[in-house]
Formats: sequence, structure tokens, C-alpha cells
Amino acid sequence: MDSNFNNPYGTPEQQNYNYVQYEPENTGEKKSKGLAVASMVIGIVMFVLGCCVFSIIAVMTSTYTMLVPAVISLLGVILGIMSLVNKLGGKGMAIAGIVLNVLSFFACLYMLVSFITLNKSIEEVSGYTIQELFQAVSSGEMTQEEYNDILMEAEEALMEME
Repeated sequence: MDSNFNNPYGTPEQQNYNYVQYEPENTGEKKSKGLAVASMVIGIVMFVLGCCVFSIIAVMTSTYTMLVPAVISLLGVILGIMSLVNKLGGKGMAIAGIVLNVLSFFACLYMLVSFITLNKSIEEVSGYTIQELFQAVSSGEMTQEEYNDILMEAEEALMEME
């Protein structure tokens, strides 16, 4: 009696086992998400700090303080791009980081230009920079009404420029 039950491929000894073995693409190595996470964290922090905290610091100290969050945002963009180019993990986080950092960068540049324009206008009207005015009001050398009058005159001068 034949044990192969009329197998068209013959007996197991006669069969040709030439199967192609495919290796999975992922060899078990986890891709690092470090650059993507760093880019996203920098984007979130610089968007909040750049738009809020650094603008207050820029008014109190120097207008060019707004360059600090702009430069840090550029670093975040570079990290996000490196993560995408090297095809590391966290593609969504890298894209989110790039978007937030670009928005933060342009917001910081917009504030920098605004502060410079405002500073020039106030200096033309009063002879003071915005930082000197802020210090004069905080030290009590100038009243709040005088400060508001100078700002109103500067605003009118800016409207005339346009």
C-alpha cells in the first residue's frame, strides 16, 4: 500500500524544498527617537518661552534678547530634520518639532523687528529707549501717566510712518 495517497509531488524524499527565505526588514533594533523628542520639546518650550518670557526680558533688558529663542528654535529645526533624514524613530514628533520651531522662530523674529521699530519710535518722541522708560517708571522717576503719554505719542508717530 502506498503511503503518499497519490501525492502529485511525489514522496517527501522526492519533493524539492527550494523555498526562498525572506528576512523581515526590522531586525529587532529599535530606532532612536531622541532627536525627534528633543526637537519637539525645544519647539514647545521655545514657543512658550520665546513668545512670553523672552519678550518680557527683552523689554526690561535688551531688544536683542529675542535672538536667543530664535537661535534655539533653529537648533530644534535642525534636530528634527536630522531625525527625518536619518530615518530615525518618531517621525510624527520630528514633524511636530519642526513645525513648532519654525513658528517659534518667526514669532521671535517678528517680535524682534517690532521691538526695534517701537524702540526707534519711542526714542524719536521722548529721547528714551523702552528699557530706560521701563527703568524710570519702576524706580519712580516717572509717573505712569507720563509713561502712557510717551507711549501714545510714539504710537501716533508710528501711525504717521505708515
